Amino acid sequence: MEQITEIDARGLLCPLPVLRLRKVLDGLAPGALVRLRATDGASWIDVPHFCAQTGHALLEAEDRDGLKLYLVRRGARSGELTLRPARTEDRDAIADLWHLSASLPGVGPPVMPSRAALRERLDQEWDEGWDVTVAETDSEAQAQIVAFLAIRPQTAILAELFVHPDWLGRGLGRRLMAQAKAAMPDGFRLYTSTTNARAQQFYRAQGLVRLSEDRHPRTGHPMTWFGWSGD
Repeated sequence: MEQITEIDARGLLCPLPVLRLRKVLDGLAPGALVRLRATDGASWIDVPHFCAQTGHALLEAEDRDGLKLYLVRRGARSGELTLRPARTEDRDAIADLWHLSASLPGVGPPVMPSRAALRERLDQEWDEGWDVTVAETDSEAQAQIVAFLAIRPQTAILAELFVHPDWLGRGLGRRLMAQAKAAMPDGFRLYTSTTNARAQQFYRAQGLVRLSEDRHPRTGHPMTWFGWSGD
């Protein structure tokens, strides 16, 4: 069972609970768990906002008879993770990540395209206007792309959002979703495999709503459309 660091911020007014959470997280290693207890209602908004802005993962948020309970997983240390526009030389790494993540059970189509096929499709979509953002670790040894977002702002479509399996649950998906919302503030649509329950839960948590059922245009497997209506 993972060890959890407890923070008792009951009776403290915002922003003090968030400041205390920040101080404790700064002293912990990436992946560590922290449980915060607070009574100030403003924390209900401030804690999720803090996590989204800093890359920490808000795993649970519960209101229990006026007591606000938050379970947070420590993200990468400041400077260890960067969101940046993708470059041409990133294409191989993006294709590798795409194939690895989409191959997880229930995520991709029943018959996964080869890595080479995804690399070819990436070239095509890139040339046709994909706007791609990558999340990259900063390492003295070798930087690694651990997530990517592909959008089509001209048609208000979030095309792809994938996180490396080792980085799931660390807030990267939320950061990339925030990037998509900032780039398409009037709203957008996306689709996901109907079997991908984790993705659908994530989209609902990010304010998206289920729109319709459909078939994938290339593979024909069942997919579900979601939409975000904008700010």
